[in-house]
Amino acid sequence: RMLPLGCLLILRDSGAAPIPMRPRKEVLLAIVQSSSTSRPRTWHAVVALLRHDLLKGRHEFLSVLRAIGKRGAWDCALAILQAMRHARESPDELCHAAAIKACGTGGRLDHALLLLRAADRPSTASWGAAIAACAAQGAWEAAVDLLHSTYGARLQPDLAAYSAAISACHRGVKPRLAVRILHELRAQRLQPDVVAYSAAISAC
Repeated sequence: RMLPLGCLLILRDSGAAPIPMRPRKEVLLAIVQSSSTSRPRTWHAVVALLRHDLLKGRHEFLSVLRAIGKRGAWDCALAILQAMRHARESPDELCHAAAIKACGTGGRLDHALLLLRAADRPSTASWGAAIAACAAQGAWEAAVDLLHSTYGARLQPDLAAYSAAISACHRGVKPRLAVRILHELRAQRLQPDVVAYSAAISAC
């Protein structure tokens, strides 16, 4: 089965070499899952998994998305989402959240926000991943806007989302805003953890 043009373009731009033989699926998954795998080798493994149509079912796609998300392989994540749609495996909110995390970790805030906007009904996890992506890039205004947008979407931000927003305020040198968000967190009957308190203290 041929991959869609957009996915092929992403794979081409990665510079990954073609793999002529059908590789073993378990070997490729082990390469992707290993935290010690280099980015180029991760790319080769993902390319092989997609080109040879080895991923079956949403749970396998999600497993790969989560693994590469930890290493910020945003381009792999985008290729996997396209491959899922081509395989008629509609990405659910867990897949979107994992892809957003990959974009954020990889320093591509623009793609993270595009994925959030493209989701029909973004979950709390997707919002949180996008807020964390903003925090990683020091985009405190965008982080706070997203946090407050969850209220309009009738979602309850989790502790990780609040902590990420506070961290963004720290990076943006906005101590009063960081403290205000800490109060908002407590008003939602959430118990601040060490991460939230540390971010708020650092902001001050």
